Amino acid sequence: MSSLSVDSITAKTANTDLTLTGNGTGKVNLEAGTKLDGTALGTAATLNAGSGSGDLLRTDGDGSSLTGVRSYGTPVTLSSVSSVTFSGIPSGTERVEVSVWDIDFATSDTLCTQLGGSGGIETSGYVNQVSSYAEQDDTGTDRFRHKTSGSTTQGMAGMIQYTRVEGNKWTYQAIITGNRHDFSAGRKELSGELTQIKLFGTFGYNMTGYARISYE
Repeated sequence: MSSLSVDSITAKTANTDLTLTGNGTGKVNLEAGTKLDGTALGTAATLNAGSGSGDLLRTDGDGSSLTGVRSYGTPVTLSSVSSVTFSGIPSGTERVEVSVWDIDFATSDTLCTQLGGSGGIETSGYVNQVSSYAEQDDTGTDRFRHKTSGSTTQGMAGMIQYTRVEGNKWTYQAIITGNRHDFSAGRKELSGELTQIKLFGTFGYNMTGYARISYE
């Protein structure tokens, strides 16, 4: 391996990007303390092109995504199913969002979620309240409920956001529209690391529509 000692490198042609490329399977390695636009990157990092769709920079070259980079799951088509569980949420995740589009139930039902870890979905310890411009409802402790009243063909859409506060303590907030605009918020302390979220109706009726998870 040879080395080049210079104080700066500038592209030969004006207004042209400077490209550093490894040879063969080699990669461009940046040592600890390397700066990006004047700010130190911190721990050693490896520029790793082509390892996955949208992947630009990975820590230590081991394939683990950088903290704070949002990952998006594949959109799920809900076709006459009573529930869907988003699993595989990686350890250390700090924020999760579940987005829903045009969700309808076969029979009037309310949209809910439950959280879980490696031991399965948890069905107790939830504290939340859901309200709209017309109603207010103190809900049960077995799930987060996101609608004050049943809905069938109103095409529910909106976003449910979960945020880690400390340890396994999570808060959530949601805005869901359909037959009315509903706002809800609450909290839940899990028995272990969050790895999965279940989306379903209170009474278990089949639903249609689309849902997608993202996390960071």
